[in-house]
Amino acid sequence: MATASQNSPHQHKPCPEPFQVSDVNRLRRFLCLGSEQGTYNIYEHDLGLENAAVVMKLIEDGKGEQVISEIIKFSVEGRTAKQEPSLFALAMCSKVPDEHDFVNVRNAANKAVCQICRIPTHLFQYINYCEHLAKKTGWCRAQRAAVQKWYNDKTPQELAYYVTKYRSRSGWSHKDIVKLAHVKPQRKETSVVLRYTVHGLSKAKEMYKDDKEAGLQELLAYFDAVETLKQTKDEQVAARYIEQHKFVWEHVPTWLLNSKEVWRALLQDIPLLTLIHRLGKLTSLKLLQPESPETARVVDKLQDEKLLTSARIHPFTLHVASKQYAQGKSRHDKVKWTPTPAVTKALDEAFLKSFQTIEQTGKHFILAVDASTTMTHGGVNGSPQVTPLETAAAMAMVTLRTEQKQNCRMVTFSQTVHELSLTREMSVKDIHDNMLEKMAHAGPAKGDPKDCAQPILWALKERVPTDVFIIYTDSELNMSTESPEEAIWRYRQEMGLPHTK
Repeated sequence: MATASQNSPHQHKPCPEPFQVSDVNRLRRFLCLGSEQGTYNIYEHDLGLENAAVVMKLIEDGKGEQVISEIIKFSVEGRTAKQEPSLFALAMCSKVPDEHDFVNVRNAANKAVCQICRIPTHLFQYINYCEHLAKKTGWCRAQRAAVQKWYNDKTPQELAYYVTKYRSRSGWSHKDIVKLAHVKPQRKETSVVLRYTVHGLSKAKEMYKDDKEAGLQELLAYFDAVETLKQTKDEQVAARYIEQHKFVWEHVPTWLLNSKEVWRALLQDIPLLTLIHRLGKLTSLKLLQPESPETARVVDKLQDEKLLTSARIHPFTLHVASKQYAQGKSRHDKVKWTPTPAVTKALDEAFLKSFQTIEQTGKHFILAVDASTTMTHGGVNGSPQVTPLETAAAMAMVTLRTEQKQNCRMVTFSQTVHELSLTREMSVKDIHDNMLEKMAHAGPAKGDPKDCAQPILWALKERVPTDVFIIYTDSELNMSTESPEEAIWRYRQEMGLPHTK
């Protein structure tokens, strides 16, 4: 963060080390943001050692097992928008160079693989990171054991579903991994799945044709249905197979994904995240009509709090989905639809329910949103349809809904500060439009300095007591008066509130 100008009119002794960030908090930043800095900077295919230097530092300080504990907590509790930073950090721990005597860290990392890599996509990404970080070719015994355990810990039915749904990701396939890890099945049914994965259906059938064990024959019938579905051109046949075997859209060949009958069948057991991502497609096919049974089923799924929790749906995912659905078109205009009001409302309610773990603090808040024009352009987290201003509105709304109304005040700022009149009942769109109106009235010029000290100085001038300032901006600080750390230090002194954050 920039320091105050030497010509600043406010020369106060700064708070002793006011923004010292511990290594553990730097780690938490990385897991959430993909960066150790206070800026969201994750690139799925471009994570590098420079982005997670703190991981190695903690390991070298003898805190490697604490690193793994944090990774597990953040991943399992669904506290990250994306899994890549957690997987990268875990790979770093499992690939600590041999010259470092941290066998316990490598062992703990390998033991955590099954907890972090809950689906094959995670496993493939983790292995990909391990390959990039490895200083020598070949897999060590511990890594092979971790992957073997991943496959053997799954029930045969679950594994059959995984190897047919997630056939390959990140340049890896199950066939590659099973061979490299030398996976030895611990159950006969698991051996059927692996035989199919590595050698195909005909070889699996040939090997087990004389074995009449029910579970084994059910697996062979499942794989037979998978292969039949891949070849069929008949929508009715495909729908029947989908309903009978609970297939998902990844099992369906591309030429059938525009079929209304096929999607009606898929809706019976569609995973929640897949449903959220395919709402536009379903509506474009005229399946989600007002008052239709399909719409009722979708709304019920979106409002199911237990389902939202178990699926670990991140609030930002729902925010982006709501915005995308309301626009009535896909990112590249390939698919268009007329939004169904009941679905739009259900998405908004799901967004609120996804924050159900947030507890009221009873603190006083000032929520300050950057009013510069750059906040209304560009995208957030790889989602161009969601601007920084809209994301700030969504985050602020959660605080407004969680805390007591009289404890929250909201302002926009550039070189001046303007207070907003808000209620707890406002939607994200209401707050966003309110901010746009205030910004238009104030007329912020393009390129205004992002003076993040202004909300603090405003509160000091107006003698507004508060416990917390939350400042939303899309860019690094470009102050024109005094730095925020100086401003908050002066606010604490002059207001007699030493614990304001």
